[in-house]
Amino acid sequence: MLASGVAAGIFAGIAFGGDWRRLSTFTLKLWPVLVIALALRAIGTVVPSSPLELYLVSLLGVAVVAAWNWRVPGAVLLAFGTFLNLAVAVLNSGMPYDAATVAAVAAQPPNDGLHVPVGPATRLEFLSDVIPVAPIRSVFSLGDFLVGLGGFLIPFMWLQPAAAAMRGGDLRSPNFAFFWMGQAISRFGDPITLIALTYVTYRATQSALLTALAVLTATIPNALFGFFGGAVADAIGHRRVMLWCDILRAIVLAVVP
Repeated sequence: MLASGVAAGIFAGIAFGGDWRRLSTFTLKLWPVLVIALALRAIGTVVPSSPLELYLVSLLGVAVVAAWNWRVPGAVLLAFGTFLNLAVAVLNSGMPYDAATVAAVAAQPPNDGLHVPVGPATRLEFLSDVIPVAPIRSVFSLGDFLVGLGGFLIPFMWLQPAAAAMRGGDLRSPNFAFFWMGQAISRFGDPITLIALTYVTYRATQSALLTALAVLTATIPNALFGFFGGAVADAIGHRRVMLWCDILRAIVLAVVP
């Protein structure tokens, strides 16, 4: 997932107006550790019978380098996802995978020293390879998705030009006043929408569990994308991001029966 995320981040960064020449200026602290970790993982790919310790050292190396470079946008997600995978692999003497899910997406069962089938004694099963991605016939863990997202953001954000600083006079602009009023109204409506969602869900289902799940589903995007949403807006453009997000939100709310 890391390699795929990085490749997608480079492609998207250039597509959104980034300068590919900025890649030559990218630096990472402890980069030799990352090179060694990736080399160990490559050995594990070429030699499937490699011991589990090789994979664990590789994961640890990637996690340490990502955590050490936490100021780089996307590095925290990369570190967190890698640490999740590492913790699950250590607790279960391997990375568990759900054989039924693998068969459901017609994927090949893992045949290496890292993966082990999910069993009754599996710990933190929800963090194992249990998330199917049918279009590419693969099964991933939550940590894998975080690793891929972090790997995407690192080159994507690096390729974007630096955002211009706001001048003091901009705050007194009539356009800013209209923008502020519009956002205030929008922010006032958000909690009302959440309250209405809670009420309608409970009236329709009479289920506390489904109501809680509905509220959780509505709040997860803010909790998840809030970590890097500002950085993405800086890279793509504040006005463009706000405009399209509000348009998409209006469309989604409009189609709710």
